[in-house]
Amino acid sequence: MEYLPAEEELDLGRRFAAYRPALLAYARCLTSSVSDAEDLVQATLLAAIEHAGQLERADDARPWLFTILRNRFHRGARQREVAIGDEEWAHLAVGAGWAARLPDPFAHTASVERMKQLEAAFLILESEDREILLLRDIEEMSGEQAAELLGLTLTAMKSRLHRARLRLLAAIRRAEAAAPGKTLAMSCLEVVQCLPHYADQSLSPEGRAAVEQHVAVCQACAHFGRRYAELLQALPMLGRGGSGGRGGRGGRGGRGGNG
Repeated sequence: MEYLPAEEELDLGRRFAAYRPALLAYARCLTSSVSDAEDLVQATLLAAIEHAGQLERADDARPWLFTILRNRFHRGARQREVAIGDEEWAHLAVGAGWAARLPDPFAHTASVERMKQLEAAFLILESEDREILLLRDIEEMSGEQAAELLGLTLTAMKSRLHRARLRLLAAIRRAEAAAPGKTLAMSCLEVVQCLPHYADQSLSPEGRAAVEQHVAVCQACAHFGRRYAELLQALPMLGRGGSGGRGGRGGRGGRGGNG
């Protein structure tokens, strides 16, 4: 181990301490308690001073410090990114609000309250989602820096980031739906799945009430429901010559007259 002169060590300590707020925010994403995060940051700063000779860019020590912190937390283990299928992407997108025009959760909220909602939604995410959001969207690291820090390819990092953003939007929507007077018994995906049963009146009264409650506030599902109903009404017309181009088949009475 190479020992630094006392003055140089103090100077490094002051320089690295400037990154303490960012390190603490990152540690809070990874750990389960404030005290554990503080301990992790302190250990990171001590390790950084000890291995200062490995720092390549003195003008921006943040990625290097984040790497030390993450390695100390994960014990150097690299995480493998697991690909997800189309169905899971669809669930994430619908949960985040795709194809659903629920009232904007931030539309009528003061900026202070907005940030409280965003912070609350952020904190209930899994640590992996909080981590990637902090690196890319809060600390504004480049994609290459974040991918290298996480031990992922750039493509895998982008996929993880997109999923985390969708889950954050979904958390915000759930909080909005849970507000007084806005509790929704069904999601958009569940409403779509219930439409055939709603149309043939085989849905239970409770189910019908849940669908109607949802479409009363979700413009996208209401619009889709209307188009679905119009489709069901229009399909029988194909057999009645409704388009004008298949009148011979449409005249069922005429065919009967010939027989």
